[in-house]
Amino acid sequence: MLSKGFRVKLWLGLMALFWLTACSDNRLELDGAPDFDLPGLLDDNRYDLSSLRGKVVYLTFWASWCGPCRQEMPFLVELHNRYKDQGFEILALSEDQDIPASIEFIKSFEVPFQVASDEEGLALALYRVEGMPTHFILDRNGQVRRSHMGFKEGDQQEIEQQVRQLLNE
Repeated sequence: MLSKGFRVKLWLGLMALFWLTACSDNRLELDGAPDFDLPGLLDDNRYDLSSLRGKVVYLTFWASWCGPCRQEMPFLVELHNRYKDQGFEILALSEDQDIPASIEFIKSFEVPFQVASDEEGLALALYRVEGMPTHFILDRNGQVRRSHMGFKEGDQQEIEQQVRQLLNE
């Protein structure tokens, strides 16, 4: 029998192959964001997208070993604090199989938003995520309006502009 870790890596490899053959611009084209139900990383809550309908949502896939994720997280804390009272929510999905490392990572940034564990890669497969971090910005109707893989300093302005635009719609 194959180990859980090997099955996840095999699944991710197959999804990456699909992604490379099906999508040429690293953007996910969906009519609506697939829903999921995942356990909280720091609590006993369950997290899903359907409970966030009516809000602009920044859905991010990250891992503790990811350098760009380390750069993105302080920006997300600021973004959340700036727009949370205007109908904006961040849902961060940890792709770590090393749960203690994931918890330590999140606590080090004093993250105030929702964090779920996608240890088995279920949402990762639904969203055809190829690398970390990958984020999706959803409008109030649950439609994916932006998707992007990676994070670099110049991305902050574009992300914030998209969030403001969707909050004003």
